[in-house]
Amino acid sequence: MNSQTLKKQLFFLWAMLLICQTATFAADRQVVAMAQKVIYVGKPFVYLVAIEGDRSGVEGINIDSLEGFNPRGAGEESRNINGRKTFRINIQLTTNKLGKATIPPVTVKIDGKVYTTNSIAIDVIKPGDQFAFDVSYSDSKCYVGQPVIMTVKWICHDDFSSPSLDIPALQEDGKFIYEEPQATPGSDSKMAKIGNRKITYHVYDGKYKDKKASILEFSKILIPQKPGKISLGAATASCQESSAGPFGGFSQGRTYTKKSPAKTLTVIPLPTENQPADFNGLIGRYSIRTTAEPKACNVGTPITLKMIITGPLLKTVTMPDLDFMANDFKIPDEYASPEITNRQVVYTQTVRAKRSSEEGLTEIPPISLSYFDVDSGQYVTRYSQPIPIKIEATRVVTAAEGQGVIAATRQGSELEKTRRGMAANVEGPKLLAHQAFTLSTVLVGPLGVALWAAPAGLFMISLLWRIISHTNPQRQKAQRKARACSRALARLKKINDPHSDDARQQIADVLRQYIGDRFDKNSPSLTPMDCQAILIENNCSQELTEQFCQMLQHCEESLFAGGGGGAGQLDSTQIIELMTKIEKT
Repeated sequence: MNSQTLKKQLFFLWAMLLICQTATFAADRQVVAMAQKVIYVGKPFVYLVAIEGDRSGVEGINIDSLEGFNPRGAGEESRNINGRKTFRINIQLTTNKLGKATIPPVTVKIDGKVYTTNSIAIDVIKPGDQFAFDVSYSDSKCYVGQPVIMTVKWICHDDFSSPSLDIPALQEDGKFIYEEPQATPGSDSKMAKIGNRKITYHVYDGKYKDKKASILEFSKILIPQKPGKISLGAATASCQESSAGPFGGFSQGRTYTKKSPAKTLTVIPLPTENQPADFNGLIGRYSIRTTAEPKACNVGTPITLKMIITGPLLKTVTMPDLDFMANDFKIPDEYASPEITNRQVVYTQTVRAKRSSEEGLTEIPPISLSYFDVDSGQYVTRYSQPIPIKIEATRVVTAAEGQGVIAATRQGSELEKTRRGMAANVEGPKLLAHQAFTLSTVLVGPLGVALWAAPAGLFMISLLWRIISHTNPQRQKAQRKARACSRALARLKKINDPHSDDARQQIADVLRQYIGDRFDKNSPSLTPMDCQAILIENNCSQELTEQFCQMLQHCEESLFAGGGGGAGQLDSTQIIELMTKIEKT
């Protein structure tokens, strides 16, 4: 064997080894099994085997190990998420055993090589144990006009999304007046809508069934307007189990629903007997106290009278009638708007005494407040304590003093009538000296300095203002918010072919960028569910919120699925109209 032949054989052997090694590396594909972590006993659930890459090379799957979970069917689907292809095999499983369990691994044969998936730990529970939901009312029987506090508490595990509430008691227009309860100082609250009713809710961390959970809680005041029985209906809470896929993307599982028991509120009319003349509809327990400053002054001096009222519902409190004080005090028709702080409402009025203490005015009399006490079933009138005051008589001013007739003090000599004019009456050093006009005198004088310094000063002020405005975070945030819609519309108009693959990505980016600019969020990381939460938190209607999130979801799904669907079916005019409506909310 000569050296030339040996070289050829070695080269051939090296090439074969390289090809085998490449084939071995090409065959290494990631295979992962997925399923929901919490399963309802007896309810079918999806067991998913995700294979990195496309359908090619997949020869079959062995599911003999799943016999204890009654496997049924085996659907297939291919996905393309951000350019990363995934082939998926879906199998329906069911279990009838409660408690902790483990789904064993299965094997998949790809290009002649056998891959083994991971095992999955699950928790099998009874239906209804997934989250807690309760709607309670402070009273089941009340009077017309009596505030009834509805409290909603929802405890849900953190791996759930798309929460939804339906509370019939919040949709009874004509039967109730709805009010927000007094906010607790320092509490962190958020705004949302249930139907067309705004609520203020709080979310805090907790646990449910030994698992991390979020607790949502809010209250609403219901004030019945008519006697009779009012059906409050059964409130419903629902949410979806959600999880992130191993190759990107987001998947939603089954929807869980829970109802609170339907309840009835019995409303009885207020008694008409022994109703005080000053009763103005207050129901509950109230108190009143007063302050006055100054307590010592003259007749006609303004006295600031404050009436502080505490009770369960302060928005329905009106200012007490002060007409009974009109004989002793001058009371204007106007009064300051009430201040509601620290669970009390404060009315302020300015009064002026008409006579002195020597004439018998020695106190600000007690002021009454009448309400209906639901505990005793009777009308009650409370009074503030009288305030002692000392009023002095006002000094009488003579006509001469009022006209300011006072002897004038002479200063200098009297003016004399002379033909030489006014200058003849100015003495010695008060005469003006002759001053010649020069340009330098004008430039350094007050008028000259103002003429040349004003433009320079205006320029420096303008420059300083531009520097401050461009470096002020609050102003930058405001500018970003103000330009959010115009920027989004400009980018949409630049999309030439809305049916192209690139258009789907552009439209999705525009929608996310709009939410990020409008509400000061990090736009690249926003998902449709993030946008839904942001819009609801900022009081956007449910209809507009759903339209916006559906558009964004439509774009993303078309990107992941490939093909010509998705954004090509979206009309730019619809997107523009939707953004314009959101701007008006």
